[in-house]
Amino acid sequence: MWLNPAAAYITASQRRAHAESRRCCGLTKKYALCNNNPGGNYRYCWRHGGQAAHANVGAAPGAEAPQRAVVRERMREFERMQRESEGRSQDTHDQWAREEQRRREEAHARAEREEEERQRAREEQQQQEQRARQEEERAQQEEERAQRERFHRENDWQWSYQRQRPPPRNPGQGARQAEEERERQQEQARREQEQARRAEAERQRRQATEDQDPQFRARCLQRYLDKCEIFDKTVFSSRSPNNFSLIPWPVILRVEGTVSPGDITPENVRLFFDSTALRRFKTEREIKVILKNTARRFHPDRFSPNRPVVGSIHDLEARRAVTEAVDVVIKTVNVCRGV
Repeated sequence: MWLNPAAAYITASQRRAHAESRRCCGLTKKYALCNNNPGGNYRYCWRHGGQAAHANVGAAPGAEAPQRAVVRERMREFERMQRESEGRSQDTHDQWAREEQRRREEAHARAEREEEERQRAREEQQQQEQRARQEEERAQQEEERAQRERFHRENDWQWSYQRQRPPPRNPGQGARQAEEERERQQEQARREQEQARRAEAERQRRQATEDQDPQFRARCLQRYLDKCEIFDKTVFSSRSPNNFSLIPWPVILRVEGTVSPGDITPENVRLFFDSTALRRFKTEREIKVILKNTARRFHPDRFSPNRPVVGSIHDLEARRAVTEAVDVVIKTVNVCRGV
């Protein structure tokens, strides 16, 4: 159809517009351009596929009419126009994609800048609030310091005023104070004498008990060793607290469990470890081992307030009594050991 002379009357502007609209490159029977859309990358529809010019095909051998050569050239030009139109469409699509990507990147960057500005504003607000709180705390501290200074000044003024005031004239006050001091000293001396008398009576009672029962000291020592074994294996805690009676105190007792803080004295501990009496049923080496184990058992570090042995005791008075008794025992044991 393109080689028909009638096709030579299709103008170049018509062919270019037809190529840019990506219509079929074929001709109808009326020698007009086909308006079908071939779809995809095809240049001819299914009806005019046979009109495509073959590649590397020139004029027929022999003489060819000039008009037919013009028609052939226009057909190739039309195909070239359509290929250029397709290329421009692809370039336009790529350019649109690049523009869209650029717009997205700009929008993302703008959103990031806005988020940074909001974050910066929040940080500035937090810093302002923190500075305000610090200023308020500083003002409160200044107020408290001023109040303390006023209080100290008032106390100093009252103290100086009291010092400057002359003492009240009371002739009988000095004599009364002297009389009270004398009575207090007499009471203290009486208490000391009573304690000494009780200690002497206890010593005599123990001596009489030992004279009547020669194995009494041996039983006391064995009772002490058995209680030490139980004490060393016991784990004290808040649920299983310690108390004064559970500690194996090295004192001579007739009945187990009757020990009291007043019984823990250097004399009683020294009497318990009397080497002369212990040699009746213990060797010298065994006595040294007992003294060494006792010193290790009553070491002050073990009876510190942060250890369970003392920390598990709920009563503060009992804690103080245990600490004082341990101090008496360890000092007396060290003297007996010769440390």
